[in-house]
Amino acid sequence: METKDDRPPDRRQLDDILDALLPFAHQLLEKHGEFFPFGAAMGHDGKVSMLAGDTGTEHPPSDEVMALIREAMRRDRDKYVAVGLCYDVRVRTSADAPPTDAICVSLEHEGGMAVDVVEPYAKRANKVEYGPLAAQQGRRVVFNSSP
Repeated sequence: METKDDRPPDRRQLDDILDALLPFAHQLLEKHGEFFPFGAAMGHDGKVSMLAGDTGTEHPPSDEVMALIREAMRRDRDKYVAVGLCYDVRVRTSADAPPTDAICVSLEHEGGMAVDVVEPYAKRANKVEYGPLAAQQGRRVVFNSSP
């Protein structure tokens, strides 16, 4: 079994981004029952900064907020070693299961790694219950070859 210290540097950096985003998503869900997309980026100094997108409207479509955050990440990608975008999705936990709400964190590293981490959740009587994390290959949209 891999320990935290055995992880390669790019994996540790992506885990640090995940560790910044996921607890904040939990806080927002538990306090407000929902959240708008938000992101985080790790600079070359190892510090993680949170990122948000403002469309100028009170209830913007999530796709617009995500596009703004990704655009800012791409514009400043030379400043970052890793980035992550956190947003709400619907997933099936198995082929025969009904769709459920989930937190998705799309992570990217400048070295090439891209992974999507999904955590199903259900809101039940003033409480949010979380399911197990699942990871799958992600898509490179910030650290890709085109500007």
